[in-house]
Amino acid sequence: RLKEKKQKLFVERQEAIVQRDIKESKIDKWRETVTQEMFDIKQKAEMKKMADKTLNSVRSKISETSRKLDLLKGLQRLRKIRMEAAIRIGRYTPDESEESFENQISKAYSILTNQREVYEGEEKTLKVLLEAEQEENKDLAKQKKQQIEEHRERLQLKKRNEMLFGKKVSFDASEPQHTFYQYYNQANENFTSFLQIRQSWDCYIVENYVSGSSRIPDGWVLPPLPSNDTWAKYLQT
Repeated sequence: RLKEKKQKLFVERQEAIVQRDIKESKIDKWRETVTQEMFDIKQKAEMKKMADKTLNSVRSKISETSRKLDLLKGLQRLRKIRMEAAIRIGRYTPDESEESFENQISKAYSILTNQREVYEGEEKTLKVLLEAEQEENKDLAKQKKQQIEEHRERLQLKKRNEMLFGKKVSFDASEPQHTFYQYYNQANENFTSFLQIRQSWDCYIVENYVSGSSRIPDGWVLPPLPSNDTWAKYLQT
């Protein structure tokens, strides 16, 4: 019997070591996830900053190109006014000069118009990218908010369970309390044990008309607050 007990203790210790390794592995995985999330957030912020800078540069180029096009139109109007004034006093400009001027203006106008179309295409693409990123950020913010709410609910559930059952503790296989802990915690570890314990409670269920009976509460019945400091002291210990 002593040999079996030692063997059992050895197995339990090995299981405790395995559980510890699993817990450490989960912690490492969580740390890697958090690190990756922080890196992704930083990278997205840098990409957004770069996209904003590029968008501002493209808008500046569009504005400059539009200014030059307006300048060409102004030159055309100015030449027309001067030619009309020259004609009124009997001065005429050669046709070759007029044709050369119009050709130069037309070429410059075509080049600037094409440039502006290219810049406007770049602006449209950048706007689409930024809008998509904003939508993604909204989804991430919504997901983060949901995670925070779920975390808050878990904390509230944990607090309520601690009020009902006390703080969760665990004992090493070598400790005397380990056997008792396994016994009282078996419903949480083994579904068959849970059914057996539930059945032992359900056998006391009776109809409502039975004298002294009462209905099962809809939720957990929280214990009342300590009536005095002396009683509170013993509850804390």
